[in-house]
Amino acid sequence: AKFDALPDIATVYGTVIKGDGRGRRLGYHTANLDLGREVRPPFGVYATIAALGEKRYGSVTNVGYRPTITQGLPPGQKPDLLIETHVFDFDADLYGRKMEVLFIEKLRDERRFPDVVALVEQIKKDEALTRETLGEASRSQWWQIAVSDDKMMSELEAMRAQYDEQKKRLEQRFLDKVEKLQRGDE
Repeated sequence: AKFDALPDIATVYGTVIKGDGRGRRLGYHTANLDLGREVRPPFGVYATIAALGEKRYGSVTNVGYRPTITQGLPPGQKPDLLIETHVFDFDADLYGRKMEVLFIEKLRDERRFPDVVALVEQIKKDEALTRETLGEASRSQWWQIAVSDDKMMSELEAMRAQYDEQKKRLEQRFLDKVEKLQRGDE
C-alpha cells in the first residue's frame, strides 16, 4: 500500500542518535532518527531513501515501538517510539549527522514476531522487497541523479527555510499568547 498521508513523497529530517545497538547485533545496523518536533509518518515498515548530504541510499525504515524487541519490558514501562533506518550498502558512523528519510512506499504494518529469529527473517524479506521497489539493480540509482539535481536541491532548501521560519513565527505567537494569559491580559 502506498504511503498516501501526504501528497507525493513524505519526508522526515533529523539527527542520528545512539540507540541500544540491537540492530547491529542482529546484522542490520540502524540509524535512529531524533525528529525533534517534526511530524512522523504512521507506524509501519517502509521502503525509503536515506539522504546524507548530497548522497542518496536505498533504505528500509521502521516507525514504531519494536514490539518483538520490547515485549519483555517491566510492567508500566513504556517503550520508546523510534524511527530507525537500515541504510543499504553503507557502513560509516552516522551518530550526530543530519539525515533526511524519504518515504516511498509502505511495505507492511509493524507487528510482533514470536522471536528474534523470525524478526530477522522478516527484515531480510523487507530489504529484498525494498530493493525491488526502489529498482536498485546497481549502485547508480535513479534518485542519486534526480534528487541531487542542483535546482531541486535549491528548491528543497528554500522550502525548508520557509518551513523553519514559519515554525519559529508560530512558536513565538504561542509563547506570546501563553505570556499574555499568565499576565491576565486575555
